[in-house]
Amino acid sequence: YVKDNAYNETTHAQVYNEIKDDILLLGHSMGTAHTNGVLEDSRNADLVVLPASLGSNWLLEDGVMHIGTSYCAEAMNVVDYAVDELDAKSVGVVHFPGDYGDDAAVGARIAAEARGIKFIDYTTGPGGPDEQTSVISGLMKDKPDVVVMATSAIEVGGIIGTVAAQGFTGKFIGSIPAWSGALLENEALAGALQAMYLHASSIPAWSADTPGHEEMRAAAEAADIAPNDWFAVGWAGSHAVKALLEEAIEGDKLNRAGIVETLNAMDGIDSMGMLPEDDGHYAGDGNENAVRATFINGVDPSSATGISQTVDWFTGPTAAEHEFTEACYLQK
Repeated sequence: YVKDNAYNETTHAQVYNEIKDDILLLGHSMGTAHTNGVLEDSRNADLVVLPASLGSNWLLEDGVMHIGTSYCAEAMNVVDYAVDELDAKSVGVVHFPGDYGDDAAVGARIAAEARGIKFIDYTTGPGGPDEQTSVISGLMKDKPDVVVMATSAIEVGGIIGTVAAQGFTGKFIGSIPAWSGALLENEALAGALQAMYLHASSIPAWSADTPGHEEMRAAAEAADIAPNDWFAVGWAGSHAVKALLEEAIEGDKLNRAGIVETLNAMDGIDSMGMLPEDDGHYAGDGNENAVRATFINGVDPSSATGISQTVDWFTGPTAAEHEFTEACYLQK
């Protein structure tokens, strides 16, 4: 039961309704707003959902399997890293409006306020340099030391390529959805990215040296699937689903109500190294169970997808002390 939601909320609801009566759980549900649109129905039906999304709202929702570090906590860590390791005195955030971009923007703002540095907000829409003229002019005027990118890779390439040519010297650190190895196909842009861009994540990229990634790469090669970091994210999330199913089978609870009961008692999973060590805790308080660790990738043209880990897992002081009581994007 695989359906393409075309990253459209209406389509998502339509295809969800086509399969909801035939499935035990929803192994992936692409998009925060898209999943929110069907969440009340899925909860009423005892249908557990794994969102393909890292919104901080999932920490506080019943019937949801959240994985990885939220966009919000990730951005907190990025700002703490910028202050502690890059000596940043100012940070800008270029972000889409809505659940993804605002989640990261609020996290960065909270950290900037906590660390006493200047915060500059740049809200933008999709598109290359022609659609980013306002952001580009703002960056060249404000010259923040570090810029958090909570966009797609298209905006990363368009903005960095342009400001680099205009003499901008700050660093950019992208949220997990903000990278594509295809950016390195442009030789002029590749040089700027290597010099200026870092990528934050809590789920290791395609080439990571873990047993889970080794298993994933072998399966992908057998299926003739090209290296793809989104495939790695999906495979990592499926470890959580696998663990849930195994526990439900062991407890003789392989039905919808039993799956919900099993989820609410889970206190960790074995992801073969593909997820943070403290991931998979769904029993108890969502704030206490929140994953708060981030690592940093550098641009690496020799890697299969153009990035590889350069900074080990860390949790900055802002994320460590923050209490998640509502979705960060609702605080925009």
